[in-house]
Amino acid sequence: MKMMPKTVKVIVIDTGAPKGEAGRSFVGGDPDPRDLNGHATNVAEVIRQRAPDAQLVFFKAVPQSGRGSPCDLANALFAAAAESPAIVNISLAVPRGEPRLRRAVKTLRATGALIVCGAGNDAAAGIQWPARYPETISVGALGSDGKPASFSPAGCDLMLPGERVPVRIRGHGTAPLSGTSIACAVASGMLAAAMASGAKDALAEIRNYSQLERNEMSLKSKIKTKIEKLIDKWLKRLLGKLPAEAPAASAQQETPAETPQPAPAETPQTQPAADADAVPFDALDFRWGGFNGSEAALKDGCRIASLKVSGNGLSYDWQSGGCEKLGASSAGDADCLACLFCRIGGKWQGGKFDWISTSRRTRGFENIYGGYNGWDPDAIGKADAYAFVIVSRNGKARSNVIAQGV
Repeated sequence: MKMMPKTVKVIVIDTGAPKGEAGRSFVGGDPDPRDLNGHATNVAEVIRQRAPDAQLVFFKAVPQSGRGSPCDLANALFAAAAESPAIVNISLAVPRGEPRLRRAVKTLRATGALIVCGAGNDAAAGIQWPARYPETISVGALGSDGKPASFSPAGCDLMLPGERVPVRIRGHGTAPLSGTSIACAVASGMLAAAMASGAKDALAEIRNYSQLERNEMSLKSKIKTKIEKLIDKWLKRLLGKLPAEAPAASAQQETPAETPQPAPAETPQTQPAADADAVPFDALDFRWGGFNGSEAALKDGCRIASLKVSGNGLSYDWQSGGCEKLGASSAGDADCLACLFCRIGGKWQGGKFDWISTSRRTRGFENIYGGYNGWDPDAIGKADAYAFVIVSRNGKARSNVIAQGV
């Protein structure tokens, strides 16, 4: 008789429950269990990509701002101990440990649960808490070359992919995400899948896989580097032969005719930031959790226009450039942050709206999952004006700001 895979319960202690799912909040003064930050939603997606049949339970221990406290985290851990989970995923870290947090970790581990923790994204600071406690499984991030990512602490129990990992974003395809939070979710998903299949020692299997994955990624990186060097060498040889096959004189003959033509056409496209922004960018004060895009510089040749906000969503157009100008690898790469702001009572509020790509020029408001400064999807219907800007993932570059009602 064929054995059916068993259901594995995974408690996700993070920023809350994804849209349409139940959860519990342990954040002091915030009884709303919803994930208004977006972090937990991404973590859950990573786990489900690897263990689609896992039973995920959501405990909110971090508010929308992304800044949690050891006390709230400890409360969530104590509650998790009463739920008899197989795995507890903690894709977050605090800079210091506390006695009560340590007791909560010990209590939870005594139930037999595997406590999988992200090590933190500050390599210089080392492994943070609760990942530093011996009762947990600390997870660091590997880069695409199979080596530890630059932000990942050393000395972790597991090292798994955590740099530009493709993650499905609700209603928007995939986006490359990075961090030990993602690597932690990868570990939890793999552990859940191994347990569901009846593995006697799921952790040992994942440890072995981790090393194999690291070796394979390193090998792929070396092969890629070698191929790139061969292509570069071949191109140099090819270009070295071009003068003999195509006389230099013919190339020089075309140059004078082409040189003066582009300048008049391109000149109007480059405008000072003051002229490009419909709303001063510094009035928007864009900060979200640990992300700060408030000092992003206007990128030349990266211009959007024609913002239209309705009851269900928004649309806009690209005048020039695209997300590729802001670091995306292609027109379909959702690697930039679309940022919508609403003006209510003379004050702009909002923040991260959704991942965006050049090829997507409409966004439905059901995709909103993060923000700051009192951001609430209900605010959209109360606003007297709207502003919209696209910011690079690293927060250093942006499009112009467009607006409606200003």
